[in-house]
Amino acid sequence: MAAKKTSAVAYFRTSSAANVGTDKDSQRRQAAAVEAFAKGAARLAIVETFYDAAVSGADPVDARPGFSALLAYCDEHGVGTVLVENASRFARDLIVQLTGHALLEARGIELVPVDAPTYFTDPSPTAVMVRQILGAVSEFEKAGLVAKLRAARERKRLETGRCEGRPPVPAAVIT
Repeated sequence: MAAKKTSAVAYFRTSSAANVGTDKDSQRRQAAAVEAFAKGAARLAIVETFYDAAVSGADPVDARPGFSALLAYCDEHGVGTVLVENASRFARDLIVQLTGHALLEARGIELVPVDAPTYFTDPSPTAVMVRQILGAVSEFEKAGLVAKLRAARERKRLETGRCEGRPPVPAAVIT
C-alpha cells in the first residue's frame, strides 16, 4: 500500500514584468523544480499553486496578492507546507525573509525551498547564521542587479532618447 502524500502548495514569484508571460522561463523553471521535488523523495502532493507576477522580493510577503491568497488557502484547507524553488523566490530582502518565515511558522506552516529543503528548519546556530548571511547576500545581489539595469537604461536613454515601451510611430505613418 502506498503511503499517503502530504498536501502542499507551491509559490512562485517573478520580480520583473519583462520576465512574465507564457513565452518566458521564470515561472516554468520554478514550477519544474518544485514539481520534481514533490514527485521525488518528498512524498508531497501539490494541491494548489500561487504566483506573484512582477512583484519584488523586497515586498513584505503578506502584502503580495498571490501570497495572501496562499495564506488564506492554507488556513481554509489545513495545508501546512509551502514549496518554493529557492529562498530568493520567497524573498530577496533579509528582513522580509525573516519576518515572512516567522509569519508562516506562527501559522504552523513549513516553508521548503526545494534546492535546500532544511534551509528554514535547521535550528542550529550555524544554520541560522548561514540563513542570515545568504539572505543578506541575496539582498546585495538584487541591489547590484537593480543598479546595473538602471545604469543600462540611462545609457540607452542618453544614446537614443528613449529606453522602454513601444517605439514611437513615425510621423509619415500618422499623416
